[in-house]
Amino acid sequence: MPPACRARYPPAMRAGETLRKRYRLESVLGRGASGTTWLAADGRGGGRAVVKAISLAGLREWRDLESVEREARVLASIDHPRVPRLVEYFSTEEAGNPCFVLVQQHIPGTTIEQKVAAGWRGTEEEVVRIAVGLLR
Repeated sequence: MPPACRARYPPAMRAGETLRKRYRLESVLGRGASGTTWLAADGRGGGRAVVKAISLAGLREWRDLESVEREARVLASIDHPRVPRLVEYFSTEEAGNPCFVLVQQHIPGTTIEQKVAAGWRGTEEEVVRIAVGLLR
C-alpha cells in the first residue's frame, strides 16, 4: 500500500504516488486542516479524478468522522450533471494514521475564486445566473 497517510496532518501524499493501483496523484488542488485534495489520473479509462484524503487522526471529535461519512453517502446519492459523481470512497492506514479517501469525477473548469483573482468582476446579471444555476 502506498504511503497515502502518515502521522502528519493533512495526510502526506506525493505527486506520482498511486492509490489502490488506480489513482496516480498529479497535483494538489487544495489543503485543509485535516485533508488534502488532489488531481489524479484514473488508471481505468484514462480520465482524471479528484482524490480527497482526510486524516482521521486529525479529527477532533467523533462527529467529525460522522460528517465525513455523511458527505460520502450524500455524494453517492446525487445524480446531477453539474455535480461531480462520486467514484468511490475507502479508508486506508499507513504508519498508524487512518485516512478516509473520497474519489470524485473531475470536471475541468475555472473556479470563481480563480476568475476573481484574474480580475473578473461579475455583473449583477452574471452573478444571479451563477447563483440560480447553483440552486437548481
